[in-house]
Amino acid sequence: AFKSNVCNASVVQGTFMISEAGTIFIPNTFTPNNDAVNDEFVVNMNNIRTYRIKIFNRYGILMYSSQNLVENWTGTYNNEQVPVGTYYYIVDAIDFDKNVIQKAGSVTILR
Repeated sequence: AFKSNVCNASVVQGTFMISEAGTIFIPNTFTPNNDAVNDEFVVNMNNIRTYRIKIFNRYGILMYSSQNLVENWTGTYNNEQVPVGTYYYIVDAIDFDKNVIQKAGSVTILR
């Protein structure tokens, strides 16, 4: 359905997006080195009813999965630190207006 009285424009800069549904910020790097700075992969979304994230390594093996928006990936798999490198995420969410939000991309771990 087309809503003529709503501005559908969005501003995209990196992985930060402002739209009618709210704001989403997905970082492209994090540093899980226990220095208390940027140690977790934190997806920031607001106005979300349901949420699911899956993170895979370059071979397609599921490294992490969660349906809890306040639970963040710490760069581990089976309680072991994963190697430095690039990992791939898929985020599926539904906001309070029942809009489906799907994001996919990569995140790089640096230590």
